[in-house]
Amino acid sequence: MRKGFTLVEVSIVLVIIGLLIGGILVAKSMVRTAKINAQIQQLQQFDIAVTQFREKFQQLPGDSSLFSPAGNNNRIIDGGDWWGGVAIFPWLVATEAGNFWKHMSDSRVIPTTFSAVDPSVGVVPDLSIPKAKIGIRGTVVVGTSIRSNGYAQDHIGDWWVLCYRSIPHGNSRFCGGISGQYSYDTSLLASDASALDLKLDDGNPDLGIVLAGSIPGGDAHTSCASGGVYLTSQSRPYCGLHIKMFGISHASP
Repeated sequence: MRKGFTLVEVSIVLVIIGLLIGGILVAKSMVRTAKINAQIQQLQQFDIAVTQFREKFQQLPGDSSLFSPAGNNNRIIDGGDWWGGVAIFPWLVATEAGNFWKHMSDSRVIPTTFSAVDPSVGVVPDLSIPKAKIGIRGTVVVGTSIRSNGYAQDHIGDWWVLCYRSIPHGNSRFCGGISGQYSYDTSLLASDASALDLKLDDGNPDLGIVLAGSIPGGDAHTSCASGGVYLTSQSRPYCGLHIKMFGISHASP
């Protein structure tokens, strides 16, 4: 009667197990890379569309006076005030930023139909705002402007923002609102934020056309990045991102 396995048999089993584990890891890496590339392509398509809007109408979506609800056409996509200036993360939805995607769809520069954000309902992914390709469920793509003198010059401009959608309570917001808390940047893993930054910009969370989720004053969130480096060992989605509009259409995924 056979009492055990030979060394050769055990070796073959271990090799097979190693190959299976290696295949799983490779497959997971391929899936992650595909999601990163899909997010870049989504942002590039939006960037092309908003450029077409600006060139055709000489206005910005949300801020435009040509579409309903009409903006004031001051070339700023207002997103609400916070800490004395326009927030690094977009704030109240009852602003021009809340009408951004409706203007984009009404102008036909994108094929998808969006409604204005209803403050009583809040942000509804793929109804009033596009759902991002990466991030935890509920991560959305916001279009807004930062013009406040309270922030560094690098933060002034028009931005795409990847953040966790707000759960309505009190004044309905774009970002934050998990269990009623002010959780502005809980949407992306630092490793994913870093990968996007490296492909679109310089990999530095504090500089360039891709900036990490921020706190008042414009410094990168300490749970997402520190000292100009993404904390990629973090296992929780502590990051949000700002990506400069009109600057990423030609980046290679």
